[in-house]
Amino acid sequence: MHPLQKQLVDMLKAETFLRSEAVEQAFLAVPRHLFLPHLSAQEAYKNENIPTKYSSNGEVISSASHPGVVADILEKLDLALGQRVLEIGAGTGFNAALLANLVGEEGKVVSLEYDGDAAAQAGKNLESAGVENVEVLQADGHFGFETLAPYDRIVMSTSSFDVYPAWFHQLREGGLLGLALRFSSKMATFVIFEKRSDYLISQSGVQAAFMPMRGAAANVVQDEGEDLLHARIEAGETFSRILVYLSATALPQSDKQIVMEREHATFVFQWD
Repeated sequence: MHPLQKQLVDMLKAETFLRSEAVEQAFLAVPRHLFLPHLSAQEAYKNENIPTKYSSNGEVISSASHPGVVADILEKLDLALGQRVLEIGAGTGFNAALLANLVGEEGKVVSLEYDGDAAAQAGKNLESAGVENVEVLQADGHFGFETLAPYDRIVMSTSSFDVYPAWFHQLREGGLLGLALRFSSKMATFVIFEKRSDYLISQSGVQAAFMPMRGAAANVVQDEGEDLLHARIEAGETFSRILVYLSATALPQSDKQIVMEREHATFVFQWD
């Protein structure tokens, strides 16, 4: 183990990003520097987000997420041995390696990456690290991967304005969807949703920034509820939960909620 790897883990524990033995051991088992081969170990083990790819105009389009954010999300996903996980946005492959460690040899991780170069590099990084129970595929994550569904967990490493039907239908009942939800043009947060029979309900959130999704369904029309939501949050109000419905249904009625329509899903933001 690289000494800087242990130093990073100790820092993440001290700052309470790491709270369980399982996630701590995953971070000790997966060497981050192998997933950032173009950087020195000193740079790879910094507790910060690291850009890994730029567009032709210099815009960051892919990055290695902040280790503290990654750890916090993994803690809240409550992964277990033998589970099947779909990751959308492979990036460097580091998060997929951590997921693979947490679900063990009996489990399976499928990681979808829209960018062909990034998918190929993630596969090489995983091979270099000796990770075997991850399958990296170049694919548009909006459509999931039906072949191995249902999944116990679906984890987004990119942000989205919407919840797409494939994610809901490919998640088992009681399973968790981790999504960096762009609930307005100005705000986003990583939300853990649990699947109920015909809707999703938020369980917890993590303040984090992720790259927007790319692919056929990436564009979204904004809803007027977005401005109402933004105004209430700006006024200091914090919503208590988010409900997500994919089909027309009788929505819960309350004067402490805002309903926001997207192309595929209806979001209900509620206050206690």
